[in-house]
Amino acid sequence: RLMQAARQHNVPILCDGETVAACREHISFSALPPLHLRGIPDPVNVFQPLPPTPNGHHQQITMIGRRSDKLIGRASELAFLQDRLADLRQGRGGGVLITGEVGIGKSHLVQTFLVQAQSQDVVVLSGIARPIDRSPYNTLRTCLPSLLGDPRLTHLTDTVYEVANELWPTTLSGQAIQPTTLAPAHAERLRESLISLLISAATRVPLVLVIEDIQWLDEATWVLLAALLDRRPPILLVTTGRPPLNQMEVQRRLIHHPLIEHIKLSGLSPPLVHDLLAQIFGVEHVDEAIWRMIADQTQGHPFFSIELAKALRDAGLVMRQQGICRFVPGASSTANQMVRLPATVQGLITSRFDQLALDQQLTLKAASVIGVEFDTTTLAAIHPTNLNEQQLIGQLFELQQSGLILLERLEPHPFYAFRPAAVAEAIYNLMSFAQRRQLHGRLAEYLEQTVGHDPLQATTIAYHWQAAGEPIRARPYLDRAGELALYTGDYARAIELLSQANQIGNDLQPQVRGRRERMLAEAFYGQGRLAESYRCLQSAFTHLGLPLPEARRAMLWPALAEIMRQSLRLFDIRLQLLPDGIHLLEIARATTLLVQLDYYQRDPITLVHSTLRALTFANAIGLAHARARAYAHMSIILNRLPVLAGRYRRKSMQLAQALGDPATVAWIAQAHGLAALGRGDWKRAQAALQLGLTIAEEIGDTRRWGECRALLSMVQVRTGQIAAALAGSSEILAYGERSRDHQVQIWGRLSAVEIYLITGNLPAAINEWQAASNLFTDPNRVSRADQIWHTVLAARIALLNSATQQAYELALQALDQIDQAPPLAIYLLRSYEALAQMSLPWRKRWEARLIRWQVGLFFPIATKTTPLTSEQGKKKG
Repeated sequence: RLMQAARQHNVPILCDGETVAACREHISFSALPPLHLRGIPDPVNVFQPLPPTPNGHHQQITMIGRRSDKLIGRASELAFLQDRLADLRQGRGGGVLITGEVGIGKSHLVQTFLVQAQSQDVVVLSGIARPIDRSPYNTLRTCLPSLLGDPRLTHLTDTVYEVANELWPTTLSGQAIQPTTLAPAHAERLRESLISLLISAATRVPLVLVIEDIQWLDEATWVLLAALLDRRPPILLVTTGRPPLNQMEVQRRLIHHPLIEHIKLSGLSPPLVHDLLAQIFGVEHVDEAIWRMIADQTQGHPFFSIELAKALRDAGLVMRQQGICRFVPGASSTANQMVRLPATVQGLITSRFDQLALDQQLTLKAASVIGVEFDTTTLAAIHPTNLNEQQLIGQLFELQQSGLILLERLEPHPFYAFRPAAVAEAIYNLMSFAQRRQLHGRLAEYLEQTVGHDPLQATTIAYHWQAAGEPIRARPYLDRAGELALYTGDYARAIELLSQANQIGNDLQPQVRGRRERMLAEAFYGQGRLAESYRCLQSAFTHLGLPLPEARRAMLWPALAEIMRQSLRLFDIRLQLLPDGIHLLEIARATTLLVQLDYYQRDPITLVHSTLRALTFANAIGLAHARARAYAHMSIILNRLPVLAGRYRRKSMQLAQALGDPATVAWIAQAHGLAALGRGDWKRAQAALQLGLTIAEEIGDTRRWGECRALLSMVQVRTGQIAAALAGSSEILAYGERSRDHQVQIWGRLSAVEIYLITGNLPAAINEWQAASNLFTDPNRVSRADQIWHTVLAARIALLNSATQQAYELALQALDQIDQAPPLAIYLLRSYEALAQMSLPWRKRWEARLIRWQVGLFFPIATKTTPLTSEQGKKKG
């Protein structure tokens, strides 16, 4: 109405009183005579914004909050947040979680608080989680640029860009980086980079981190926020969300964190409903009959109260007289029957939506496909009637009056948002299936053309192609999004995305499927789910054109051929007889992972074969870090040949140091420590493992840290440092739980069982073994080595409990699990020794001795008898 009046009076812009109140600190206004506007009974006070002053000074208008109307009620909640802000200014951080149902006022409370915080020179990093794009740390990505605009943080500019480039393969300006330039990264290191950046900023300025709608937050960010609070930084974390929020362990860890305080919003009291209605109607007082009726019907729910007030106004049942809102004569007795709101937010939004013109409905439907927030450029690109951007801006301005959308910002082009966010979902659900598919298809096509090169947009593009009924076109973007999740260490998300891609029919190119299976294997390995990792890796080799032999006998001749090839290479005689038609780079990556899995899954012959293959392919493609790791593996399998083993050991470390890659150096140090442990060289083993442990902790390689710490605990047990070893098992368990690595958690539990058995603490051993058993409920997640370890420990416990028959049966079960193909996992050495010492039929006893002999070919200490319990140690003494 004001736009129409402005054109009639030849005035550029007319504003109402609420706009003037919100902008008076930045813009000067001139009051004009009140106007009578169509559809509004009382005259409206109008104002005209004045141009800049003659000296050209023009203050920039800063959009701090998304809401300009005054917050009604919530005084105690706002005071609580202000107290936490005061604590922050004194250097004490903390966390607040605000929960409540849709439309209860969470965002309005937060935005009001942020206006106050920014007026006190507090730096605010604010982001909103979205259900469509849940790529790792995506919500935080929108926050980081705020650190670049504060002059007190100029020293962090380079750090912000470095962290951004490491976390996401794109710069803050949106310029994509080619995937081939990505360096290997680790989840802990990436998380540590972000945490360090936030803490560095918080040491210079008061810092408030706000994340809304955390029910849509990605798993990596849940973990990061909990880890951030663990450091007790001078940061105030404010989050909002709709219940339920405690369905996952990572969610519970943050929600129940000791530093998190909770605010649960409920409906407003009847007097506050009066104040809310007075603001809506623009009056000082509202007749009691009106606010009592609305408060009773809505239970004080702000969104419902506002909608019921608008419904009364639109039905002509209320009027304004002398600053008071009253029922029109005769309406008070019939208003309850004439205006009834739907019982749900969905129904309420639908009722409001049905009152719009058909062209307006179509625009909002198209916008709901884009998401909770949308820009006019994208909306114009997918609009079914091909409206241009200027036409849409005019239409969207009118739609703001409906209360379903708000203008968020104007640069680089107008951005709008559905408020509350549930409006987008409700309008989306009003469309037919065919209409949704058409709009999703247009949007996917547009995004593919404009941002298809950006890996950060891959999840969104894949979602829209799937919703458009085009899963084949979604598949490459699922692969790209899965690779990004793997790169950032979000293994659960990588598994989810890559598994979705696998379920979409057969790939035209087997190598594409092979690459995806290799990435899936890496993701499962990152979670310690080795059995699933091995199955994916078998499929990867098949699709890459080099299937793995199934039978152990089939490995013998290829292994001998590889030994001959590598022996000749030592004398600079090179034979490269590789199969045709294979993808060398992918095969090399897959083989590197295969060697690591074979320690836990397969037998010595298979491990030798895969190790030699890894070296062959690493040499063929010239991958320095792959060669260094293959050399280190060679030093392990040649442990009985000190001269050759030493040569490979030196070559591996020299190559790793020349690379200057800490991750490779940590990996090599662990391999050297493993080999020394297998020889019984405790001093070298401890030095090498301590080096690997230190580097892994510095770079945040959780998997490497877990393996080095487990091996170091074994050294400590062998050298009599029982207390240190037991403390190590507790560290391993805690680390595995934090990183959600299934196998590392098993190591923490079962290594404690082993130590308690050695020290003779049988009750503690039983308790730990029972706790460990909870990790063995799904055999598909557990490696062969861990299953054998778990079974033999049960047999040892039964034997010490004088349950000889049960111990006998468990020992036979363990031998069946080994099946004459013992994994070379070094933590099984005591288990193999225990089997050889048990009272078994002579054939089984010789089978157990043969197992020790096979393992002893690589680890000489496997054939040496050591005390398995404190009692045995005393008898031996």
